[in-house]
Amino acid sequence: MLNIISEKFVFIRGRNMIDKLCQIMQNKANLLDTQMNVSSVIIKDYENATTLWLPKNKPNQSQFQTLPLWIPENQTQTNPISNLTLLKWVVTGENALDIMDSVTKNVYLIGLNKNRKIGKKKQMQPFTLLIKPSGSDCNLNCEYCFYKHRAPEVGTGRQRMSNEVLEKLVKDYMQLRFSPAGFAWQGGEPTLMGLDFYKKVVELQKKYGASGQEVGNSLQTNAILLNDQWCQFLHDSNFLVGISVDGPKEFHDYYRLNYGGHGTFDGVMRAIEKCKEYKVEFNTLTLLNDKNAEHPDELFNFFIDKGIRYLQFIPCVELDSATGKVTDFSVMPKQLGEFWCKIFDRWYDYGPTNLSIRDFDSILSYCLLGKHTICTFDKQCSQYIVIEHTGDAFCCDFFVEPKWRLGNIFETPIDKLATSSKKRAFARAKQNLCNKCLLCRYLAICRGG
Repeated sequence: MLNIISEKFVFIRGRNMIDKLCQIMQNKANLLDTQMNVSSVIIKDYENATTLWLPKNKPNQSQFQTLPLWIPENQTQTNPISNLTLLKWVVTGENALDIMDSVTKNVYLIGLNKNRKIGKKKQMQPFTLLIKPSGSDCNLNCEYCFYKHRAPEVGTGRQRMSNEVLEKLVKDYMQLRFSPAGFAWQGGEPTLMGLDFYKKVVELQKKYGASGQEVGNSLQTNAILLNDQWCQFLHDSNFLVGISVDGPKEFHDYYRLNYGGHGTFDGVMRAIEKCKEYKVEFNTLTLLNDKNAEHPDELFNFFIDKGIRYLQFIPCVELDSATGKVTDFSVMPKQLGEFWCKIFDRWYDYGPTNLSIRDFDSILSYCLLGKHTICTFDKQCSQYIVIEHTGDAFCCDFFVEPKWRLGNIFETPIDKLATSSKKRAFARAKQNLCNKCLLCRYLAICRGG
C-alpha cells in the first residue's frame, strides 16, 4: 500500500481569513473524506514570535476558531493570532489530498485541489487561445501601443490569417473537447479581417465541435469599424466584445489617434451605442497612462453616466527601447496605487453587485473560491497561448518574440505546444519574485502584480 506524504503551507492574516478558509474547506466535500489524515497543524505568528502546534485528525471550523486563543504550555499570554500567520498541513494516506493548490518552495497560497490518484494519467489542464488574425496590423496609431513595436520577424505591415491556418487552428483546438472552448480574438485590430472571416470562424466551430460542447468567442476591438451588420452578427453569435476606451474625450483622444492624427472618441461612442441597440454583450478596456490615471473620479463618473457596468483597467508600463527607461506615457507606481484606492472606494460605495471591475472580481473569486480569474494575479502564466496569423504559437501576447516562440500549429499539435517544456518554463518564471514579495502578506492576492 502506498503511503503518500504531502506537506503544504499557506500564509494567511487574521481570524476572518482563518474562518474563510474553513468555509471553503467545508464546501469541498472531498476534503472531509475518511481516508484523509491531517496529522498536524502548525501555526506561526511571525509578528509575536509565537509558534502553536495542534495535532488533529480532521480540519473543521471549530478547530480553527479556537486556535487564536490557544497558547502552548510554559508560554505567557500574547496577543491573539491576528497578524501574519503560517499554516502547515502534513497530509498522509494512500489517496493523499493536496489541501493547498500546487504550492512550491517559498510560494504560499490559499487554494484547493481535487483528488490526485497515483498512477492515473493526468488530464490536460484546459487552456484558451488568444488569436491575432491580423497580427499587429491596426487602423489606429496609438502612441502607447506595445504590439506594433514587436520584433519585425514576427510580422509587420499588412498581416492576415489564411483560411488554411484558420481551419487547422479551429479543428485541432475543438477536437481537444474542452468545454467551454475559448477563442479570444485580438490584435492589432481583429476587425480588419472583415465580417466574413468571423462568420467562417463560427461555421468551423460548429463543424468540428462535439454535440453539447460549449464555445466562447470574445473580440477585443477599438470599435471603429463596428456597424449594424457587425453588431447583428456579434449578437446572434454570442460574442463578448471588449471595447477600448480611455475615459472621457480629453483622455481618450490624447493617445488614441488615427493615422491622420485625429481623435477617435466620437467613433467609439457611436459603436457603443450600436452595441447597446443590438444588445451585444460588451465591456470596456481602459489603459491607465500618465494622463487618465490622475483622474479616477472622472473615469468612474464617465462610465457610470454612459451606463457601462463591466470595466477593465490595464496599467500601461512600457520601456523606451532606445534609453531603457520607462516611457513618459507610462503610469507610475504611486499614481497607480492611488488610482486603485480611489476606484475601490467608489466601487464599494456604488455597490459591488451593481458594477463589475475585473481586478476586484478576480480578488473576490480568489477569496471565495480559492481561484483567480485573471492571469495577472495567478501563480503561473498558463491560462492561454497566443496564435499569430501565420500559425506560430507564443507563450503570451506581451512576449511575442523569437525567444518565446513555441512552434507552429502545422508542425506541432496544439496541445503539445501548450504543454511544451518552453511553455512550462515560462509559466514557472512568474514564481521568481523578489524576497519582499515572497514575504508580503498579500502575495497570494497579487502575485507581485
